[in-house]
Amino acid sequence: MTTTMTQKPLQCDVLIVGGGPVGGVLAGLLAAIPLHIVVVDHLAPEEVLHKDQDGRTTAVSWGSSRIMERMDLWQKLLPHTTPIRQIRVSQSSSPGFLHFNQEDAEGHPMGFILENRELRKALYQMMSDRENIRLITPHSVKRLVSHPLNVEATLSNGQIIQAKLIVGADGRFSRIREEAGIKSHTMHYHQTAIVTSVQHEKPHHHIAFEHFLPTGPLAFLPVKTHHSSVVWSLKNEWAAAMQSLSQEEFAQELEIRFPYLGKLTLTSKRWLYPLAATLPRRMKAERCVLIGDAAHAIHPVAGQGANLGFRDASTLATLVHESARLGIDIGNETVLSRYQRRRLKDVASMTCMTDGLVRLFSHPSRTLAFMRGQGMSLVNVIAPLRKCLTRHAMGIGL
Repeated sequence: MTTTMTQKPLQCDVLIVGGGPVGGVLAGLLAAIPLHIVVVDHLAPEEVLHKDQDGRTTAVSWGSSRIMERMDLWQKLLPHTTPIRQIRVSQSSSPGFLHFNQEDAEGHPMGFILENRELRKALYQMMSDRENIRLITPHSVKRLVSHPLNVEATLSNGQIIQAKLIVGADGRFSRIREEAGIKSHTMHYHQTAIVTSVQHEKPHHHIAFEHFLPTGPLAFLPVKTHHSSVVWSLKNEWAAAMQSLSQEEFAQELEIRFPYLGKLTLTSKRWLYPLAATLPRRMKAERCVLIGDAAHAIHPVAGQGANLGFRDASTLATLVHESARLGIDIGNETVLSRYQRRRLKDVASMTCMTDGLVRLFSHPSRTLAFMRGQGMSLVNVIAPLRKCLTRHAMGIGL
């Protein structure tokens, strides 16, 4: 790992812009073959790992944990995770709920809750340990020019990097997407996610709760026995009002809407994240591909955004491995088109599912609320359908 700069153009095989979870996982997967990889991020590790920088957790699906096993990362992360053994989906207007458990998942945990800081810490260590990965921070790409045999990126400090392939892993407001001329469509939910951590009176029993309210979904994700990470997606005006409350008042508001874990006490500050879905018209350009939120930012309602990105990284790494072994140019149009085709169905279905859930459960109609309740009850008793949905949530069989 280094931040040393030179004025001579830096040559590499793959330039990954964005050193977050998805970009970091891709770097680890690519490091298994003799490729020179450069990762550029606009934030320095010490800034990212500060306790006040990011309060979010990542719901790592079973399928994503298998991806991380391939790069010898998962065993290091496992002690910091909490397994999800059940998922319960409910709505405020109905007493019933939709129940998924690991019996439908062949006994495996359905997923794991992991603090973002722990994931990033492990990825930084992995990049430091790999001789063929170079991390450059805190810098961003200011200019991108594609040539027949390579792509040239100019960083904010004037450093020039030449690569066979550039990967945009720089989030929903991707500069790489913009520089590559890839247009995108954004759907605004007019919601803000409030993220915090709570201690609760009753144990969560490794259950992840998704509770739909008229103002937006409220999720409790299991961490320690009597601790959970909370993601409350609220209409913007409600979010502003809730954020103005004291810690104790906010905890009381959570208790009123979700009394099933007993008395709640906030154990961290509250972070705000505006919500929107962004879907680019394509996932590739000349010698450039997009992964993670740069390629598809979705609503956090099902906790599947990061897993979608991990599957991007896995697919792209497999294609690059195959091409490199055969001596094929890893940045050519055939390789990039194949990546886009392989990812299209998964991205489209997950985007439609999360968007549909938000719109369906946010509608105030009592008739629709009754139908939602009946639908959840029906899924509960149809085992093949429930198992199919469980496997989808686990990120397997896609």
